[in-house]
Amino acid sequence: MSNYHGYAMDFEWDRVYFMPFLQYYCFIFGWIPIVLAFILIYLLFYHSPMYSKEFRYSIAFYHAVQTFHDVHHSYLFVEYPLFPMPIFVCHGLLCRWGAPTWLLMALTGLISSVASLGLSIVAFVRLRNILPLESRSRLSLCQSVVLMSIVGMLFTSNAAGFAFFGGDDPRKKEILNRTEFMFLHEKPDSLVWGDFFDTPTFDNELYLLTGVLASGATFFVGILVYTLLALRREKNKLLQLTSIRRTNDQGNRMLMIKLFGQMITFVLPLTLMISSVKVGALSYNPYIISVSRIIGMFLFVNNSMVAILLHLIMNRGYQRLIIFRVRKVLGSFKPSRNVVSISSSVASTTRRFTL
Repeated sequence: MSNYHGYAMDFEWDRVYFMPFLQYYCFIFGWIPIVLAFILIYLLFYHSPMYSKEFRYSIAFYHAVQTFHDVHHSYLFVEYPLFPMPIFVCHGLLCRWGAPTWLLMALTGLISSVASLGLSIVAFVRLRNILPLESRSRLSLCQSVVLMSIVGMLFTSNAAGFAFFGGDDPRKKEILNRTEFMFLHEKPDSLVWGDFFDTPTFDNELYLLTGVLASGATFFVGILVYTLLALRREKNKLLQLTSIRRTNDQGNRMLMIKLFGQMITFVLPLTLMISSVKVGALSYNPYIISVSRIIGMFLFVNNSMVAILLHLIMNRGYQRLIIFRVRKVLGSFKPSRNVVSISSSVASTTRRFTL
């Protein structure tokens, strides 16, 4: 078995099981998170009196961007890493249409950056809405604009780095001629982001991506801690004034879910990818490496669907409305009482004549 930079070059499980599974899963079930996103956006605009206008708009913007993420990852650019990074096999429509590699990588980075920026806006808007004007934890409008501008430039630089460094390696044909990549000859345009291990370009992009990832992780953890402490402090004040322990914290709960979900489904897999590239493979067993690849990609693909499902499940108002609509739709398929009575009377008369 050949070994390359600590990675076993046996792609049997990937080629036979995981790559077809991910491809068919995206093309067959990729519409589910898209439909769920439209349902959630509709509920946010028309059935969310407990949320403020700004909070509704910010969450709707975030999920709209996540919808583009689902379309991109399920249909346009269905990527599968042969290494944790940077060699991807693409099965999406853009690869079939011959789109350049830098465009594929730039779209990937741009969608992820805008989604992270949208989630940051949700956090800041929620803090401004839930905290009173005299609270020391409340950010002013100027402070919010400055912080959001820094966050926007930070995450957008990732997309620029992908576009600048994300082209195919000039040795792409030589890579495809290796025996371990012979199965890719059926799809000559599928290899994305070529063999960067021996080029300085890979180090430049890796350093940029590591910096963006470290700052993004620090930002999300900081926002989580800051939000939890600020909301806890204000809730304690509310308990002292009203002695009411049950409050409507739906928006706070949704915000915590989205922030934790972004850490688990985006920051954590990307951290494992980068660390495994620089340090080496987690294991020399090719099957363990294959399983780690499919788990990482499965987290990326199902990121938005998990967040939307949790939002729909944990909001009681949405639960009641969805159950009511489902019962109404199912009830429309049942025969009405008049039809049942008419059919029973016809059956009884025919029974008399036959007797």
